[in-house]
Amino acid sequence: MHISSLPPEIITTIFKELEDERLWFSLKKSWAMCCLLSKSFLPPARSLLYHKVYSRYRHEVLGTIARQPHLAILVKDLTIEADGRAKMLTEHAIVGALAACNDLSRLTLILPPPRSYPRSLSPSPATAMPSDIQASIADMGPRLEALGLYGSGTWKPTSPDWLTTLTHLKSLSLDVCYLPPSTSRPSFALESFRGSGFGSSVASNLLCIEEALLSSRPTLTTLELTELPRPPPSLNLAIYPRLRTVRIGCAFSGELEADAFGLLGLAKSLLDIEEFSLSPSSSPRLTPSLETLDFFRLLPPTLQRLSLPLVPISTTFLLKTLSDTGSLPALKLLSLDYHVRSDGDDDEDDDGFALRPRQELEAISDAASRRGCKIEWIDLEEDEPYYNQLPEQSGSSEEHDYEDNYFDNGEDSGVFD
Repeated sequence: MHISSLPPEIITTIFKELEDERLWFSLKKSWAMCCLLSKSFLPPARSLLYHKVYSRYRHEVLGTIARQPHLAILVKDLTIEADGRAKMLTEHAIVGALAACNDLSRLTLILPPPRSYPRSLSPSPATAMPSDIQASIADMGPRLEALGLYGSGTWKPTSPDWLTTLTHLKSLSLDVCYLPPSTSRPSFALESFRGSGFGSSVASNLLCIEEALLSSRPTLTTLELTELPRPPPSLNLAIYPRLRTVRIGCAFSGELEADAFGLLGLAKSLLDIEEFSLSPSSSPRLTPSLETLDFFRLLPPTLQRLSLPLVPISTTFLLKTLSDTGSLPALKLLSLDYHVRSDGDDDEDDDGFALRPRQELEAISDAASRRGCKIEWIDLEEDEPYYNQLPEQSGSSEEHDYEDNYFDNGEDSGVFD
């Protein structure tokens, strides 16, 4: 039997076996080529090609979607990135694509930051969110399951109730400036929330998040707060009984006492979670010593995955912690930075940290292995002598830059007629 005579369901299953997020751009190219191979390949390959669309820099693909409803109906996951180089992107192009995608379940808008005034270099004030775009998002209502909106200070929603129609939303990721005021409480039951773009009023922002998640308290499982100006004060996480994953990205002020107080309050507020990540959101200044704070003992015994990138911890303390079976008894994966605090040796790097000797990396990995835990060394570069301890790295994010070409090439070749 020739492969082109196989049922469409079988062909689709074969094509889906090619899926690999690390090779997503190459996969798009392969599916576009499959559209050209035979008429029997066209429907399943085109369905996979347009299932997830990432529009960046060149936005002809949005016009293609808007003009051809039979393609728009295939789009389930749409990301539109409009940074400073996206000269061709217009409000009309966004509205047209959103209106055409009647079966969209995931939407992400990445907006350019507001332009600065030449004299003061201060950002221009936020403009009102275009009413057509705001209405298009609201009209998605029960269809939309995931929404991401980034670009702090670019747009300001004109209606405090602009999120209330999204009743079936399960995942929400946005800069906190887009959250509705406390007088408006969306009725969605989120499973995942990610807030970013915090200003100086962290306590006010956190209160706004708590109000927006009022109806999500019984369902929330993942909470991510990034770009915090400092370690957050104690979080009231007990109101989310199903919460299992917490990820925090914050800057450190260099004021050790204040930062330490924030970290202690944060650790004590983590109840029954299984995954925790603490990442500096900028180049780390002097950070509180986790050894002095006895940070690991403050973490819950239910913790299975712990990630501490760019927070250097001494080898002695790590070995002591890993040998203590009463500390983090459920831990299965520990992701760490491969540096240590610099003591002025010649191997000090530009950030004031020193490379951890290879024998120490091996000793830590062995100690973890003996208690059934895996060590992951974060961002260990290829030119380091320890690179063979890491899995193969994924492709560059720049791969998306040219993706529109493959959608356009398919249309120009007559595939989408």
